[in-house]
Amino acid sequence: GMLGAVNAGALDTLAACTSSLSAMAVAASGIASGMWNTVLVVGAESFRDVLDWTSRTTCILFGDGAGAAVLTAAAAGEGRFVSAKFSADGTKADFITIESANPHDPKFVRMRGSEVFKFVNRTMPVFLERFCAASGITPADVDFWIMHQANTRINEGVLKRLHVPLARTYMNLANYGNTSAASMMITLHEARTGGMYGPGDDVALVAFGGGMTLGAMLYRA
Repeated sequence: GMLGAVNAGALDTLAACTSSLSAMAVAASGIASGMWNTVLVVGAESFRDVLDWTSRTTCILFGDGAGAAVLTAAAAGEGRFVSAKFSADGTKADFITIESANPHDPKFVRMRGSEVFKFVNRTMPVFLERFCAASGITPADVDFWIMHQANTRINEGVLKRLHVPLARTYMNLANYGNTSAASMMITLHEARTGGMYGPGDDVALVAFGGGMTLGAMLYRA
C-alpha cells in the first residue's frame, strides 16, 4: 500500500532465515516461465518484541534489518540464476521456535544453539556439494559465496570443509547480528555495491534457518 503497487500481487514465503532465498527462487521461476515480468523481493525482520532480554542465548544474537532486490528478465549475456536447491528437516523444527511457556506469557525466540550449530556443520557441506554437482560445477569453481550471517564459525567451518578460501566470502555479522530473512538481502547488497564479484562470476547464495531449512542458488553475474 505504501508503495502504491495496487496492480501487483503479493505473497509471503516463510522459511525463517532461508526466506529471502526461497522468495528469490519463487520470483526467478515466475519470471523464467513468463508468468511475471518484474518482481520485488523483500526480506525484513523485527525481533525486538520477541526477544527475551534476560536470555543471552538469543538477545545478543539477533538484530532488526531489511533489504530488497528487484528481479526482472535478463537480456542475452546478462546475469541470470542458473540453479537452486532447497531442503527442510522438519524433525528438527524444535531447534528454533517462537513460543511461550504458557498461553498467558509473551512469545519469545527460543533456540537450542548447540544443536543448531552441530546440525548445520554436519549437513550444510554435504548439501552444498550436492548442489554444486547438480549445477555442473565444484565448490572450487564458485567465484564468490554470499552466506546467511548467523554464525561466523559456522560459515568458516562450512567453507573450510568445502576447501574454499575465506577470501571468497564476506562477513558482516559483527555489524548487524543475525537479521534472519533480511540477512541475505543486506549481504547481497553490500557484496554487489562493494564490487566483490563481477560480470561472468559464479556466485553462490547460501542460507539456513529454523525449520530446519537449507537453501542455495547459483547466480551467474
